[in-house]
Amino acid sequence: MNVKAEIDNLKGRVAVLEAVTISGVPGVSIAERFDLVHLRIDHVAQNLRDHVTSEANRLEAAMDRRFGEIDAWRTTVDAWRTTVDARFEKIDGELAEIKSLLVAMAAKQ
Repeated sequence: MNVKAEIDNLKGRVAVLEAVTISGVPGVSIAERFDLVHLRIDHVAQNLRDHVTSEANRLEAAMDRRFGEIDAWRTTVDAWRTTVDARFEKIDGELAEIKSLLVAMAAKQ
């Protein structure tokens, strides 16, 4: 009988111990443990959102800067093209003048 009483006593103690420490932390209920885990998950998720938002803002600023540089480059190229077009128009005018002089010289001969 002593053994049976000892087994019953141990079973009772194990049941109490399991009820108290089932969450892995003595003195903290399962509900409290779940709350703590969910709070940690919320904090990690918020940190991830903050990091992603920060990186997205940094990338957006970098892209805006690069697009500004590209726009400035396009403006420079457009000005260069305008200058080249003006030079070709001037050359075309001079060639037309030379041609008319050559035609006039040929007509005199």
